[in-house]
Amino acid sequence: MARPALKPIASDDDAFDTTEVPAAVVCARCGRPDCPGCESPEETTHPSGVIAIIPWERPIGSTWSRLWSTSLAVSLRTDSFFGPLSAGEVAPSLRYSIACETIAVASVALSLAAAVFAIIPGITIDAMTDPRIRNIVLRLFALGIPGFAALLVVMHLVWGWALDKGACRVGARSHRSQALRFGLYSTGLDLMTSPVGLLYALLAEGGRTAAKLLPAAVEVPRIATNALLRRVYHLADLPAARARKFSTITVSVLAPVLVLGTMIALVASLFL
Repeated sequence: MARPALKPIASDDDAFDTTEVPAAVVCARCGRPDCPGCESPEETTHPSGVIAIIPWERPIGSTWSRLWSTSLAVSLRTDSFFGPLSAGEVAPSLRYSIACETIAVASVALSLAAAVFAIIPGITIDAMTDPRIRNIVLRLFALGIPGFAALLVVMHLVWGWALDKGACRVGARSHRSQALRFGLYSTGLDLMTSPVGLLYALLAEGGRTAAKLLPAAVEVPRIATNALLRRVYHLADLPAARARKFSTITVSVLAPVLVLGTMIALVASLFL
């Protein structure tokens, strides 16, 4: 009789080679552990379920480049930015928001000053030669720019907080840190639609990108809110509409109070 073939015994090395070991790190975009690096520095978050990184919070690149990369993503890749927005520390988004609003308000103020000078240069020069008027104008810039920047930051915080409260009122679980980060990171749209933001987009990205920012000023808040409610709070249709309505009413009621308080404080500080 033919002797049965003996089954070879696998060595420890063979067993090690054939054992599947899950990768410790995978690409955020494609999910492959052997990715050669398909993630672009300008991309922000990806719904791969593995990791979501905002350019502003990355430890690489200059602060200036991370600021503009995040602001472009907020304005032009809104759904993919806010949909998978992760929970995390509010402090980085607060620093980002302060930077965005300060630069945006300053660029608006300087643009208005330049426009006034272009329209009535003689009167402007005469006014600036008066020490009293010049002192008021300089104090207006020194106090008004940070004052209005702080006002806008607070209003965006109120927006995020109101969205979280509105979502909870219709039965969703609270995601307060994500909602606050949502409100603060949405200030990137204010930066990109300001004079300096449009100029940056035109010079760095081209006229086509700059043209996309004009309708974004109207469309982004709606897209961002829907993305957050749908993918973070898991709300749609009527519950999402109710959450949006609550946040809109809350912001509409508090905004005039905040604006009036800022104006009174600014006027009082000019004449003290």
